[in-house]
Amino acid sequence: MLLQVNASHEEQKHGFNFDELLALPTQIEGLPVEVIGLMGMAALGDDPELARPTFAELRVFRDRLQSEWIRSAIQLAHLSMGNYDEAGAAFEAVLESTPDSSAAIPGGSHSATPP
Repeated sequence: MLLQVNASHEEQKHGFNFDELLALPTQIEGLPVEVIGLMGMAALGDDPELARPTFAELRVFRDRLQSEWIRSAIQLAHLSMGNYDEAGAAFEAVLESTPDSSAAIPGGSHSATPP
């Protein structure tokens, strides 16, 4: 299961805010499902590039949770970010901080485009 995060901090959207998730590792471990990552959407807009900061913030937050929850059984290996129109910005936001991005891309190319 992916936990929904209100990554764009919009009142009309649902999901955990960052502070709520930081306080929840014990409750999440007690769920009868396996939590494997986070999902979030950027604010709706005409330019998908405007979504990039939101996706980058979500990725950084996921990395922070992984380091702070190191003693827990929760592994946040997956990120689901945005919709199809924002796929390029989401894909690049993940690649910007992946130490060996080529390992995560079929064919090992940094110039790969999202599906």
